[in-house]
This record gives sequence, C-alpha cells and structure tokens, in this order.
Amino acid sequence: MSRFVERLEKISQGGTGGLGFGVAKAEKTPALALVGHISKNYAAGLAAVAKLGLDAALLSGIDAPAGLKKLKKSLPSMPWGVHVTSLSEEDSQAFREEGCDLLAFSLEETTAAAVATDEAARILYTDAGLEDRELRGIASLPLDVFVLRVPGLADAWTLKDLASVAMVSRRVDKYILVEVSK
Repeated sequence: MSRFVERLEKISQGGTGGLGFGVAKAEKTPALALVGHISKNYAAGLAAVAKLGLDAALLSGIDAPAGLKKLKKSLPSMPWGVHVTSLSEEDSQAFREEGCDLLAFSLEETTAAAVATDEAARILYTDAGLEDRELRGIASLPLDVFVLRVPGLADAWTLKDLASVAMVSRRVDKYILVEVSK
C-alpha cells in the first residue's frame, strides 16, 4: 500500500487514544493533507516541500521515468510522485521502480492496466463540475484519490466552491484533494 494513502487513512481516522488508566492523550493529527505540486526547478521545489513538512510532493512535467534520473539526489524521504499527461502500464511500473509513491493522471490518456496495482497511490485529476452519471462511473474505477480542479479558487472560497467539492465527496468513497494555486 502507498505511504501517502496510509497517511490519508491516518488523517481521516484521527489520532489514536492512550492505553491504560491515566488521562488519554490523543496523538495530534492534522485535519487535511498538504501536497506540493512542483512544475519546474524540481530540486528547489522538493527542498521547499521538505522544509515545510508537507505530506507529499507531486512533480509535473516529467512524462517519462528517465526524467527522474537527474533528480535522484534531491528526491525526499516523504511520499512523492509524478503528475503525468498519459500513463501506460510500462511507465507506471517504471515510475514505481524509481520510487514513486503517487501516480497522478487524467482519465482520457491512462490505460486501465496502468492503475491495476495498489503499490502507488492512484490519483485522478478531474474537474469538480462532473455530472452525477459520470461521477458514478468514475467512482467504480480502481482509484485512491480524486484531485478536483476548481477554477478561480485562488481567492476566498465561495459557497458554490464548497458545494461543488461536497457534491463529489458525498458520492464517492475515495479521498478528495482540491487543487488551489496559493
């Protein structure tokens, strides 16, 4: 199982209580996961993500496993992965062999065999405004996480933004992440 999915499970279940007769001190677990999305200057971005203590890092713009070779020394010990435009079974396996714990992709350009394993978190990037019929079909796929793109979410959230995320989260049994630019 992916270390990132284990982290999401820990966040959703909350901290563990103490054992024994003393006062129980619950472990402090954050209420949400933060993932850094790095699209250029990977070494500096990975260093910043590690320094900030985020839960994971996603690298976009690396569409082939060979692109990770020059980053070997900068890859963090935290869960990390790639956000690719298309994903084949061969690339999925090669990315996992390089140490990817997260594989993020789109629905259109990903083969079914590429997501047949649960060794890495399978993350689907999609829009928040999916119709109910589409959402039911996607929810049955072997995915772990949905990343919802909510256009114009750089400023304060509106009730419409919250409602669009809530409509998806109530209809699927997957973890939901929301992409924000700040």
